Amino acid sequence: YRVRKFVLEKKKLEVLREQLMQEHITTALRTTTDLMHPMVLISADRFTSLSLDELRGCYEGLRNKGYLLTLDDPDSIECFKSNGKRILFFSYERLYWYIP
Repeated sequence: YRVRKFVLEKKKLEVLREQLMQEHITTALRTTTDLMHPMVLISADRFTSLSLDELRGCYEGLRNKGYLLTLDDPDSIECFKSNGKRILFFSYERLYWYIP
């Protein structure tokens, strides 16, 4: 009976040790992951209601009006997503400044 109990307890400790090691590795990897650029977000409702003048204000105009949310580390992105929010990524390059 004692030997069996010892073996079971040892297996539990080995599983716990493996779980702790995986958590440690995950945390270490997360802390070494730097974003190359911050993620700058605007709500879809706000974006679709922007006027042409607001769109012409580009990033700076939207930032100055307080419409943007900046997430600059993996933890803030995870927190944002864990609150049930979704991120749709798109990017553009404006080639012509004189054509709206």
